[in-house]
Amino acid sequence: MSEPLEGFQRMPGRRPRPVAQGIAAMVAAVAVLGGGLLASRLLSGEDDPKPPAPSPSPSKSAA
Repeated sequence: MSEPLEGFQRMPGRRPRPVAQGIAAMVAAVAVLGGGLLASRLLSGEDDPKPPAPSPSPSKSAA
């Protein structure tokens, strides 16, 4: 009989869990994309308009 190819042997007692791997991959993708969108929003500053600064007026205590 021929020996199995190296790297393709199944580990005894360990079964692959494709559903758990898929869910973990989706969670990771959402985290990466969400983090990228949040970072781009914070760096661009388009959605965060600052109110105009009030005009300087002399304070009553200084007069």
